[in-house]
Amino acid sequence: MDCIKDILFKENSKIVCLQEHWLFNFEKNSLDELFPECEWTVKSVDELNPIGPTQRPRGYGGVAILWREDIKHLIERLVEGSERIVCVKVNVSPKPYILMCVYMPCRGSKYVNSEFNDILDQLREIINKYYPKYQFVLCGDWNCDISSRFQNIKLSERQAAMKNFLHETNLAYNETDVTFIHPNGQEVSTIDYIFMSKEIDEDLNLTKRLDMLPANTSDHHPIYTTIQCHFESKIKTAEKNQYPSKVNWSKIDLEKYQTEITNKINELEAKEKIIDVKDLINALTVVQAKFSKKSKPHKQKNTHIWNDEIALALLNNKKAFI
Repeated sequence: MDCIKDILFKENSKIVCLQEHWLFNFEKNSLDELFPECEWTVKSVDELNPIGPTQRPRGYGGVAILWREDIKHLIERLVEGSERIVCVKVNVSPKPYILMCVYMPCRGSKYVNSEFNDILDQLREIINKYYPKYQFVLCGDWNCDISSRFQNIKLSERQAAMKNFLHETNLAYNETDVTFIHPNGQEVSTIDYIFMSKEIDEDLNLTKRLDMLPANTSDHHPIYTTIQCHFESKIKTAEKNQYPSKVNWSKIDLEKYQTEITNKINELEAKEKIIDVKDLINALTVVQAKFSKKSKPHKQKNTHIWNDEIALALLNNKKAFI
């Protein structure tokens, strides 16, 4: 989780797409505790047939999109696709876009290519539904290597299907270095891609591999891209309308205020032998906020202007009138 936080805040990312979060349906809300500074939308492998806590197997699969609070007013959750696809609408200018996070099936069973093609069909339907009003950005673990080293080699059924999908949907991508690491420690394939509508300027939106993240314990290197767009941060706008809180000591119940303070300190003492200063300050702040009112500045401007020149002019005016 530290790696995801590093990408969000140290790399200054606004949105992160996750594949294989391993959370089951009943565990989704744990994202609130893990990422309190973010909003999210998530799908689990048991989306359609939830597993109970007592039947919980080892975690696997799942897709999620996390975004920072300062852009939450721009994001709209969408109900599209199967449990391997999660989507949001990002309302930016000059043109909004649909962001999709995708986790394709691994190789193994004889039906895996059929499932792979089925997911591509779902993505086509989503694109057709929102085209041409929106641009499209698809982030995923595609479990399919379509890197340039396969340029002169006969493509597999899966590679051919992926290439055909990109051509039909007019999507492009910037290739990165190898993204998947084999258990033996060797970097073996490039299966993670960010596909974007071709109308998004490729020169401004270069995709790169983040391979120097000390907190990354995954067998994948995260990839990162930028998209040039315009939006207003909600938090900055809100801050303009915030006014300091002030306790009116003459109007509050001082005995009740003192009781609240004592109760908060007792709660801290029950948890900690030595009270942390930060915890004490937070407790006092909570009590103060409960008893305080926001003080708004006076909106009325001072239009009453008076000086010696005006007084003298008025006096002379009176004398002239008499």
